[in-house]
Amino acid sequence: MNLNPMEDPGVPALCPNWVYSSILNCHVARDREWFSDDYIPFSAQFKTDNEDKVPFTGIGTVMLRTKTSPYLMGLASHGRLRLDNVLHAPNAPCSVIGNPVIETYRVGVNLIPSIISGLICELDGRPWHT
Repeated sequence: MNLNPMEDPGVPALCPNWVYSSILNCHVARDREWFSDDYIPFSAQFKTDNEDKVPFTGIGTVMLRTKTSPYLMGLASHGRLRLDNVLHAPNAPCSVIGNPVIETYRVGVNLIPSIISGLICELDGRPWHT
């Protein structure tokens, strides 16, 4: 699935990897191009448990293009997942949907050995279509 919000083939591809973390209290995006026009640049660092320093260079809103259902085709099968107050960490290994997502969406994760899957939907259980 191509999550790249940029349609211009001349723009370098974004890191398409987004993971969900139920223990992270924020969202983190690796690439600046994911952010909307409300991006605010700033400079800060976060120290991890093993004393590594992770630099943050901004904050803003990210709209992820998504596939809302593997069973739908065409325009009805796509939506956007809105993430607010996303920190920009250019050195992150991938982007992270943090636990604040549960304030806006319902998240389900299945951790059956050898099968890990999940879903994100509206709080009332409907897939999002914004």
